[in-house]
Amino acid sequence: MTVDGVTQSTTDTHFDTKFVLSSDVDNAYAIAVKIGDEYYVASYNTSNYPFYVVGNADFYTITETDGTYTVNGKTLSVEDKSDKEFIRKLDNKLPFVYSYSFMDNNGDYMTYSAPSYGSSAAITELGTLYIKSNNASATEDNFRFGGTGVGLITAKNPDELSQQYYLGVRNGGEVATRAYVKYSYNDGMNSSNTKVQSVDYGNICINNG
Repeated sequence: MTVDGVTQSTTDTHFDTKFVLSSDVDNAYAIAVKIGDEYYVASYNTSNYPFYVVGNADFYTITETDGTYTVNGKTLSVEDKSDKEFIRKLDNKLPFVYSYSFMDNNGDYMTYSAPSYGSSAAITELGTLYIKSNNASATEDNFRFGGTGVGLITAKNPDELSQQYYLGVRNGGEVATRAYVKYSYNDGMNSSNTKVQSVDYGNICINNG
């Protein structure tokens, strides 16, 4: 596990160990985890992020200076479509959700997920979408609520502090999983304090059997 490129002590970061992450970078705004080529906010609390280690994660500090965000040397721009959505969520401290997956010693496919810690939104539901026996349909456009062949399991007992949770698929096989988070927040666009209901999806995890 690394934080801004620095490897953390392996004696403190073995599987299922509670770990408290912090960043002392100037102008730190959030801590992101990098999965593939994408970044997901793991915590909006940069001085105290408690969680259970489930993977060899790479974390990066997101800094904010005069309304401009930078992560891992890249400055986010509203001119970029994907950056613009990322910036909107950062501005409102909205939750992201992300997952790590692997086959355990029993041959079961495990997906461990977590929403952003310290978000300003009220999280109303956490869970995992899944598709069995047809990973070709596990695309960004289809792997959502109502997508073809998409099922879901709501998280029943996420960790009280970190809100981490997991889904195990017995005997693995061809399966794809994707975490989701439902939440409500005030977008500040009206005077009646009406709450906006929203849902966000995490990275897609695939096991080809």
